Amino acid sequence: MKICLVSLGFYPDLTGGRAVYTFNLYKELKKREHEVEVLTGFWNKKIKDPMIKQFKIIKKRYLWVPLLFIQCLKELWLNSYDIIHSVGSRESIICYFSFKKYFATVHDTGSFEVRLSILYKFVSKIISRAVSVIVPSKTIKARLQKFIPKINEKKIIPIPNGVDMDKFHPINEREITKFKEKLGIQGKIILYLGRISYYKGIEDIIDAFLSIRKQIKDVNLILAGKPAAEMVNKYQEWKKKYSGLEIYFTGFIPDDHLIRYYGIADIFVTYSWAAEGFGFTPIEAMACGVPVISSNIPVFREVLQDKAILIPPKRSDLLADALMNILQNNKLSKKLSTEGLNYARKNYNWEKSVDNYEKLYKKIVLD
Repeated sequence: MKICLVSLGFYPDLTGGRAVYTFNLYKELKKREHEVEVLTGFWNKKIKDPMIKQFKIIKKRYLWVPLLFIQCLKELWLNSYDIIHSVGSRESIICYFSFKKYFATVHDTGSFEVRLSILYKFVSKIISRAVSVIVPSKTIKARLQKFIPKINEKKIIPIPNGVDMDKFHPINEREITKFKEKLGIQGKIILYLGRISYYKGIEDIIDAFLSIRKQIKDVNLILAGKPAAEMVNKYQEWKKKYSGLEIYFTGFIPDDHLIRYYGIADIFVTYSWAAEGFGFTPIEAMACGVPVISSNIPVFREVLQDKAILIPPKRSDLLADALMNILQNNKLSKKLSTEGLNYARKNYNWEKSVDNYEKLYKKIVLD
């Protein structure tokens, strides 16, 4: 099949979740000998692959929109594809104005939850017009039906995202020791990795950590990730306030260092209290053999099931209890590590995900 993926960014030019998603989807489809082309923006780094068409843009907020949209539309108008696939809600606007059939991936329902009336109605119309809407979880399917009640329920297809198992896997003790020495960290490590935002429950994670440090001194907390714009001042305040308390604020982690941070962690924590679309980081942690604790929100109940310890959000006391339980119970830690690793490999690899994409593509083409 001749397939066109339309994406704002593509890894490694961009490193966000959508760019990585597009990269892995492209890579796996190419392995299966499909003719795949990507239409995307040129943000930072030129990619030496003629099938990745990066268009020059103005790298300022909102100003990138018209140039990218016009150039992508030209390609869609001038070329014929069996499949056009928009990898996000915003990209679907481009596909909508191509006046051709297109697939749309909706990673989360943030665009709909804002409910700015004009934008909300417009995006809803664009998503409804897609021949098929792919979502990463049944949780997102249910939420999307709530926000677009007129959409055909059969059109929304849950296909879980994959994790690159060649990239995320356990590392050996020698590598763990070497990286901990480089960071100057000794003892057990609790890791949070992701955007530093209010809804991610960072304050609860810090409170839980400070609570367990009263009983276990040989433990550290790494908060890895870049603060959201609204969190910059709070982030700097935390860095000063918790200096010397074994809390490490790393800022942005380069993609090729992620496996090392997962590798040295004894526990991975993700503790959002607001809606999530899928949750790449806990699955990546599981693929690296790290025990996971997460908030008990619908998408994590669906995606992680009983392979993680699930805690009600905004309960730092219960989170502290769960952390203590794993840190003091080697048998439980090993069980979560082994079962989580096997679960991630079996259920969230890209080969399995793209099997489902192929079936869906072929069904639409044949119809």
